[in-house]
Amino acid sequence: MAFEKLNHNTLAKQVVREVRLQIFSGTLKPGERVVESEIATAMGISRGPVREALAELEKEGLVITSPRKGTYVKSFELKDIEEIYTLRALLEGFAVSLALDRFQEQDLAYLRDLLDQIVEMAEKKDVIEVSRLNMQFHKKIMELSDHKRLYDTWQSLLAQTQMLSAMTTEYYTSLIDIRKSHKILLDALVTGDRDHIKRSFEQHILKSMNELLDFLKKMKEERPSGESRAEALPGDGEAEKSLGEKRKG
Repeated sequence: MAFEKLNHNTLAKQVVREVRLQIFSGTLKPGERVVESEIATAMGISRGPVREALAELEKEGLVITSPRKGTYVKSFELKDIEEIYTLRALLEGFAVSLALDRFQEQDLAYLRDLLDQIVEMAEKKDVIEVSRLNMQFHKKIMELSDHKRLYDTWQSLLAQTQMLSAMTTEYYTSLIDIRKSHKILLDALVTGDRDHIKRSFEQHILKSMNELLDFLKKMKEERPSGESRAEALPGDGEAEKSLGEKRKG
């Protein structure tokens, strides 16, 4: 019977997957401290692979490490969200225009199948899986663009995009609506109209951004005035600072 031999690099990757999952699921919340020694003890490993894993997660934009303060789950300000989504709109709009030259019927079938899976997971209210499948949908377009640097730049936003989606579970009051928004993209692809398709993808991403921003602003306005900054919404840049002060107190 064959088993994978665990080495230092394999352990670090396992830690990355585990911590990333806890962030996406909301178990680890924005502004919450991620303690290297606690992870090592819980997983029964040395601190070396954990340290490497946290460095990788920092590259993905999921955590922030401050000297003498430790590592914390990233909190996003509204400007961060705007930058992520507007950059995605530019990248994906360009990518889909390149992808059309390589787009085949089997690619359309793959996207339709993904959409069916999204709907199935949406009906189960599985936001994490909906988010993952949604990214697979967009990832296929990026792959078909056959533009490595474009793809690498988009890939650098992937973890942050999924985190934003997972952090705002309440935003998806009707997960089934995601089918309608992606059906528009599929219908556009069928037309073969390059300008229309490019516009559809850009508008799709910017619409998601505006809905998310509206949701976060509304939640912030409705937050009781006495609520501590440590309990602030994801997107509140002061949350991390306040959490650190709270722990010291």
